[in-house]
Parts: sequence; structure tokens; C-alpha cells
Amino acid sequence: MKRVNLLLVSLILSASNSWASTLNVDLTAGVVRWDNAIHTGSDDMVPSFWTPTHGLTPTNKWIPGSFVTTPPTSIMVSSGGASIALPITFKGFEYHTGSAGPNVAFGGVTGTICSGSGWDGVVASVFGTNCTFPNLLETSPSVVTPYAFIRPIFSIDDTAFTDAFDKQPQGLYRGSVSLSQFYQYYLGDIKTQYIDSQPFVLEITHTPAYITSVELTGESEMTTVYGIGTNTVSAQTSFDVIASGFFSNGMKMKLNGSDDYKLRNSGSEIPYSIKCIGCSNGEYLVEEGVVSNPSDPSLKMSGAEVNTINFKIDVEFNSVPLDPLEVGSYTDTFTLIFEPDV
Repeated sequence: MKRVNLLLVSLILSASNSWASTLNVDLTAGVVRWDNAIHTGSDDMVPSFWTPTHGLTPTNKWIPGSFVTTPPTSIMVSSGGASIALPITFKGFEYHTGSAGPNVAFGGVTGTICSGSGWDGVVASVFGTNCTFPNLLETSPSVVTPYAFIRPIFSIDDTAFTDAFDKQPQGLYRGSVSLSQFYQYYLGDIKTQYIDSQPFVLEITHTPAYITSVELTGESEMTTVYGIGTNTVSAQTSFDVIASGFFSNGMKMKLNGSDDYKLRNSGSEIPYSIKCIGCSNGEYLVEEGVVSNPSDPSLKMSGAEVNTINFKIDVEFNSVPLDPLEVGSYTDTFTLIFEPDV
């Protein structure tokens, strides 16, 4: 009698399923806003959309897989002649089974199991490289497409993101990397491994806003004027200000610290005013020793898509009676903070 030996084999198929993920990011003045990505926990993110799959071989038993090889750790994005290597961590994939409704069959999986995985009855997630989901997903007795949608799991540190774009020119930056993913499925007793590789695309609209320098030109000593016949004194000094950098929406100026603005001698004090000549939303930061708008103490200078902003600051007091004032020098200090307006 002849004896027939049967051998079950595993096949590996490599093809293109044409899935792709394009992430759109707005980076304005160092603030990162993801247009189509969501946080799924801690620092993990996924595209807010699912990429549909096409042409997958129907099966009733399959195993989600992770990356085939170690994924890239950065993505090169470019705009014109500027290129930036943006750090990124690719962690794994989410598989959406759609209406297949598979059941989890515990056990039956050999090889390297992913250290992180999840299953909510519809979506299977895997974390790692060259590893698989710990359990079989079965749709028995139906034979259906194993999953309907897929999306990558990744993370990007916002600080590293903004640091990478520091001092870079405005523009639309675009780059992509290739992510190789696999899953395993059964045709009868034969296990087949399917490998796919498609681009992950990142588009970043970068509108920088930063200050490289603020130059004030003027005299710190106020020039006094005595009122003839009024027994009063007035004084003023002015500073011309040039702010350099890149301003997408102008600049803001505000005071730091004290809410008491008076020139003082040993026994006398003179309230003074701080004015902005050329600000778009008001004139006074301080009026006669009092902050003009404590709830929003910033004055704004307009300027869209410009490299410099020019304006003037006046420090003054007017018609203060001389009688209670002591003879001598009067001094005070204040601090101004300048920042781009976004």
C-alpha cells in the first residue's frame, strides 16, 4: 500500500493594498494643531480617518500583524529649499473588522507575540515590530475579508516638533515614509502571510512667528518742563522701538510685575503714564500710575507676514503741582514683555 504524506505549508505574499494616511498639521507661532489626528491614550495618536482596504483574500481565520521591519524614527519634510528631519515614533496598527464581527479564539498563535495589543470586538490593535496579535480572529463559518480598514499608531512630541521648526521659513512642508505591515490568514489548514507597504504622508502648514530682537532707542532721563505761572511740572521721554523676527499677525506688548507706577524720591512720588504710539487697540498701558486695562493689559502692534515692526513708547507725567514735591531725583523701573500675536 502506498502511503501519502501531507505537509501543511506557510506562504508569504507581498502585494500592495493601496492604503495610505495623510496627516495635516497646522503649526502657527510654535503651536501645533492636528487637523485630522486624535489621541487614543497617553501620547499615542492615530489618523482621525480610517483607510479602506481592497482586494484582501477572504478567510475565516486570521491574525493581525505589526511592522515587518523596524519602522523609521523620523520623517523628512521639505518646502522649497528647506528640509527638516522631524522625529516620529511609529508604534503599530489598528485593524477595523467592519461588519465581519469575528470572535476571538484564544491560543493557536505561534511565533513572536506583540507585547501590546487590544481588542474591543471590532478593532484589533497591535504594538511592536515583527510580531502578531496573541489570538486568532475567527469568522467561522463565514469566509469574509479579514478587515475593512486600517490606520497606523504613532506619536510625535510637540516640543520636539516645534524645536525642529525653530527659525525655519514659512511654507507647506511635505514628506512621507514607507510603513511595511503584515497579517496572517488561513486558507483551510494553510497559513499565509500577507505583506503590504504604503506611504505615510505628513503635510505641515508652517506659519512662524518669533522675535529675534527688540531695540529701544531713547533717553531714560525725562526732560522736565515747568509751567509758567502754574507752579506745576511736566516731563517726558520717548523710545523708538524696532522689533525684528517674523510676525504673522503683529506683536503684543505688556507689562510684567508691578501695578504701581510712580516715580519716587525719599518722601515724594509722581504717578506717570506709559503710552504706545502706533498700537492698534489702545494708547495707554499705564495712565497716571494706574494700569489701563488690568484684565487684558496688552497693547497690540499690527503687521501681517512682516520681519520688522516699528512703534514708539512715551513715558510722561503732566502738570503735577510742585508744592508737595521735594527737591531731588525721582526714579522708577518697569519691565515690558514683547511677544508675537497669534
